[in-house]
Amino acid sequence: MKMKKNDVVYVDVDDISKDFIEKYINENLSKENPYLCDESIFDEFAICFKRSVQNSTILKTIRDVGKNIPLVFFSNLPSEPDNSILAPLENRGYNYSKNENDRQKKYFHSEWVTGLVSCLFKYKSVLHPSEHGGNNRFHLISPIPNKDNDLREVGASTGGGKFYQHSDATVYTKLKSKSEIISRLSYYGTNIENVETKLNKTRDEVFNQILCNKYVCVDATLLKGILNVEGKTLIGTPYLLQKSLIDDGFRQDDFYRLSKMPIAHLAGPADGVISGFVGEITQPIYLDDKLNILGTCINSSENRMVYVGNSNVDEKLFLRFLKSVRDMELIEFTLYGDNLLLIPNRYSDTQSNYTHGRTRLSEKEYNIPVGNGVLSRRMHCRQYVKI
Repeated sequence: MKMKKNDVVYVDVDDISKDFIEKYINENLSKENPYLCDESIFDEFAICFKRSVQNSTILKTIRDVGKNIPLVFFSNLPSEPDNSILAPLENRGYNYSKNENDRQKKYFHSEWVTGLVSCLFKYKSVLHPSEHGGNNRFHLISPIPNKDNDLREVGASTGGGKFYQHSDATVYTKLKSKSEIISRLSYYGTNIENVETKLNKTRDEVFNQILCNKYVCVDATLLKGILNVEGKTLIGTPYLLQKSLIDDGFRQDDFYRLSKMPIAHLAGPADGVISGFVGEITQPIYLDDKLNILGTCINSSENRMVYVGNSNVDEKLFLRFLKSVRDMELIEFTLYGDNLLLIPNRYSDTQSNYTHGRTRLSEKEYNIPVGNGVLSRRMHCRQYVKI
């Protein structure tokens, strides 16, 4: 299952598939709301697509990739209709389902396309209870006007600063009790006292935050372009991470130490009520029996990963690792309105994973002409999904 250097699949969607998707949305989904409808609406869309466009390049890709899904970059997918992008209001919020000004667009084409692709890959959507107002099936990733001053340099989904490599929802945890937390810490050779000290939180805060049930497991992230000028989405792979670490002087025994380290993951500034909460304590990398990197659990943005063990040597090694992640070689994509990235997000025994980030937004990304004298902002549509 080891990932290769260029383990990316590029799919140029055939025109017959594109035309079918556009026609189906316009004729069958104009009265449906992709944020609120039953998931059976997406299932029906997928069934009709598979029945009607059997030779689709999308379906061929799904058959070819098998169970260990790589990163997939789609082009020539339907975009939002002409003249349907709206100027952002100063007090824009997250009511994407019912407020077109919060969406900054009149229609739902990007959501329907994203939902169809995820359904064809047999994913189910994940409703995050806290992020972007909570319980949105899709998130519209764009700067928020009334938070520009605060978030211009912040690396977050609604910020404008450089967004370092991360997996989505790293604070997800399966731990269900205090005893399970204690056992997890013991497995990594640490204890609750070390966690309290490293995170500057009380024992009760640590337990309550880990067990708050406000996190989700995200197996994959779909990111569809809506508006973009020059902003780059940056993708990291285990192969490229290992190469960067070796170039920076890391040895195989360093990989082994990293694979046994207790790292606490903290929720970030776009996570609403759980901002700053600790949710998961786990190792940052996963290895095969030859000590090659197979997968990761990483969020290298500021203050999102904290070593909570008791070894000064390991803590220094982890800080070196974090710097290497932030400087690692990456694959660049520019997502326009017809593009979509499917990003395997979570490592498992049968699935490798990727990390992603974003370049700092330029001034152009805050003022994109969309016709009729309207200026809008860089915007992507994101869907969290699970197997």
